[in-house]
Amino acid sequence: MSVWNGTKIKLPWMQEPLNEFIDIVWEIMESYPNVDWILFAVIAWSLWSNRNSVIHEGKSKGHEVLIRSVADFVEEIKQEKQPPVRLPTKTKFPWSPPRKDWYKINTDGAVFKEIGSCGSGGIRILSISL
Repeated sequence: MSVWNGTKIKLPWMQEPLNEFIDIVWEIMESYPNVDWILFAVIAWSLWSNRNSVIHEGKSKGHEVLIRSVADFVEEIKQEKQPPVRLPTKTKFPWSPPRKDWYKINTDGAVFKEIGSCGSGGIRILSISL
């Protein structure tokens, strides 16, 4: 039994093998948006840590031990009281033209997840004394 199966996490079947971990994460995010990301992260870290122990120390935990330690660690994380999220206070700065012979550049950007694209733009404002 694999650690992934033993923790009952639902992962998509990959049609073709992906070489990079980030590609696997993106595929899971697109296919299964309701994945328990805490569980996913703890499993991935546990497997990586166990692999390093094997490579560098010649020691490996068995699947059952890894599964149990993952469950314990996830439970510990979920029981930890999280501090309330504080949103930064917005400071209002009124727009002002640039000083004489100075440029001001206003920029903005957007991400279009549905089509896998993004863009940015800017407007340059030159102060001219009349």
